[in-house]
Amino acid sequence: MQRAGFAPLVRPVDVDESHNSGEGAVALVERLAQAKAASIDQPEYPVLAGDTVVSLQQQLLGKPADSKDARRMLE
Repeated sequence: MQRAGFAPLVRPVDVDESHNSGEGAVALVERLAQAKAASIDQPEYPVLAGDTVVSLQQQLLGKPADSKDARRMLE
């Protein structure tokens, strides 16, 4: 964004990232990004929000608990 001439303000937000039963990866990412964007209260600025979800064979992997868990997931 900076190369395109924008000076973004990064605002981490606290959003419950649990997935709903039967919710696929695409629906989860869309819901989380929308929730994150909606939690920013600065109407004078445009808001861009996103999220990343890792899935393997339609199974959502979630966030690893620690580096050991991350290694296990990657293997």
